[in-house]
Amino acid sequence: MANKKGNEQKALVEALLKQNGKSYDDWLEEKHMEYITENAGTLLSALDSKKENGLT
Repeated sequence: MANKKGNEQKALVEALLKQNGKSYDDWLEEKHMEYITENAGTLLSALDSKKENGLT
């Protein structure tokens, strides 16, 4: 997020989170976990495919 718009968005999110008593790092970790959970099927499918092809 090196561009100005990205920096402004991050600053706005950080300010909103602070108002709600949450840190940006905690929120970002939560978002990472949500994304992993939402895409668990893809991860498991890739692992199964790797195992079926004898690549483990």
